[in-house]
Amino acid sequence: MKTFMDEADALLPRYRSLADALNSGDETSSLDIAQGMRTRLIKLHETIDLISKRIMAIGVQSEDPVSPKQIRLQKSVRQFASGYLQGNMIAMVPLPSPKQLQQLQEEKKRAQAERTRREREEAQRAAERVKQMQLQQRREQISTSPVRLSDVQRTSDEADTHHRSNSDNPRRSRALSGSGWQPTVNPNLDNDLETKDPLEIQKDMLINYIEQAKAAGRLDELAALREALDDIEYQLEGKMW
Repeated sequence: MKTFMDEADALLPRYRSLADALNSGDETSSLDIAQGMRTRLIKLHETIDLISKRIMAIGVQSEDPVSPKQIRLQKSVRQFASGYLQGNMIAMVPLPSPKQLQQLQEEKKRAQAERTRREREEAQRAAERVKQMQLQQRREQISTSPVRLSDVQRTSDEADTHHRSNSDNPRRSRALSGSGWQPTVNPNLDNDLETKDPLEIQKDMLINYIEQAKAAGRLDELAALREALDDIEYQLEGKMW
């Protein structure tokens, strides 16, 4: 009886692990192997039960009387076997039928697909948040650079004041005076922020501003913008070394 119990004790954990996997919809586990293990366990339990019953029956129909000690020992063996079998039978997880197994596997596939979809969406949202943070950082780098529209506006206002107070040509003075000149910002700036160095973007902005200043005849702003461009190009050259 001890030999059969040892075999059952070694087989039961393997069976439970396989049964749990099948009941969770695992496609790599074999239902046939699990059924074979279950059949073997049931056979071992039946054998243990039969042996314990035979031990209990020793001396029952014998003409020779059995001692009380022998009877207690036989009862103890039977009780131990009964308790062992009850515990093992409870631990034997039921197996799904082939149809149930197919349904479990399909449900697991759907759950995995849904989990993958949610993880992909979350990863996309996280990547978009990182992208927006990087763009914001680049915008802040550009906004704190030597070239800002407010600087150009201030230069424009100073130029208008200068022209109004010192020009010998009233008509030209009136043409240059007013609310101040301001260049137009490149609408593709946000696209450049994703791929280009902030200094390179500032350089492109300055070149564009210079072209606008030339077209508008803003000589004072043109000089200031060229000076700022020289400064940016100097910084770019420093980064190359």
